[in-house]
Amino acid sequence: MSTILLVEARFYPHLNDMLLSGARAAIEAAGHKHETLTVPGALEIPGAIALAARSGRFCAFAGLGVISTRAVVERWQQIGMLRALGYRRSLVQRSFLMESSLIAILGLLIGTLIGVWQSYRFFVVEKTFGTVIFHVPMVEISLILVGAYLATLVTTFLPARSASRVAPAEALRYE
Repeated sequence: MSTILLVEARFYPHLNDMLLSGARAAIEAAGHKHETLTVPGALEIPGAIALAARSGRFCAFAGLGVISTRAVVERWQQIGMLRALGYRRSLVQRSFLMESSLIAILGLLIGTLIGVWQSYRFFVVEKTFGTVIFHVPMVEISLILVGAYLATLVTTFLPARSASRVAPAEALRYE
């Protein structure tokens, strides 16, 4: 009589219990012994996916800050020219914030539309998981969009503020 090793990964406890009880019954019906090895929770896939998502958001926000800072540095002379022509600091800052807002809103809308469209294709048209009731979570999507837009404004604020503090004479001699 042989002994069969069952490996239990604690991803979804209810699903594991159901699968393991069926496997145990089949092994015992065949006249074999079984032992169960439980894999620790550190290997959980949902936790790894959440960590990757957090890392991706951090990289995206850091990238927005770098891009905004670079836009200020690349337009140093133009900002100086605008300030020499009489633009107030608040107007220069507002122009940078409006530019990043336009780019963020377009990106968020296009990304959301493509995401909903691809989800619809995946679940309804191709029926990957069989017949599924397709539901677009508007509240959750709205909260995510507002959060992403606010994050864009936060990462753009400091570079826009530094752009508004450019001294016209100093910026015009910068190359």
